[in-house]
Amino acid sequence: MGYALLSVLICSSTFAASKRIANDAVRHGVDCAVRTADTGGETLAMLLKRPVEVLVVDAYVALPDDAVFLRRVRRTWPHTAFIVVGAVTSRLTGAAVAAGARGVFGIGPEADELASALVCGPELVPDLLAVAVARTFILIRSEAVRLAAGIPRQATPARADRLTAREIQVLRAMSEGKSNAQIATELFLSVDTVKTHSKRLFRKLGVHDRAHAVAVGFRARLIC
Repeated sequence: MGYALLSVLICSSTFAASKRIANDAVRHGVDCAVRTADTGGETLAMLLKRPVEVLVVDAYVALPDDAVFLRRVRRTWPHTAFIVVGAVTSRLTGAAVAAGARGVFGIGPEADELASALVCGPELVPDLLAVAVARTFILIRSEAVRLAAGIPRQATPARADRLTAREIQVLRAMSEGKSNAQIATELFLSVDTVKTHSKRLFRKLGVHDRAHAVAVGFRARLIC
């Protein structure tokens, strides 16, 4: 079918999530290989126009009516790997896998509790999950995306070998999803000190946020 080595299409349920994903793709120079859609119909139309290697799709689109959407994707684009994200039960997870999904990143009855912890509505949790999965592809495999899309590799100012032991500890804690306050408690530091270490390691790695820092850390084998 002649599509890129690593091209990604993400179907998210809100414009806000699509915008965040698109902004991440632009910021990391892979926007011509990462696309977003807001509905199942738009997703199919975009696949017809240009197939992709990876499709990340909301459960609410992928799984109704015995996963008809997923079965159609598998039948029409057999080389596209699809991943389902969102609110799922064990039965729906099984249906997704039976339809050929390579993975299911799901939330169950605990969605309401998670939403409260994140200070957002339950309906937004699947979108946060879609954004997180999309960022994984954008950040960790961005070099493959650039190669596939013919984008010149950007010179990186990263100086991972110059991270101090403390900065690596902070980076490792970030990779575990811990907040600045949690890191401070764990390392017996003040929150301001943790923020200082974070700024320094961001500068050394040539990144601007936690997700990118963690991705670079994994690639450089600073954390595992």
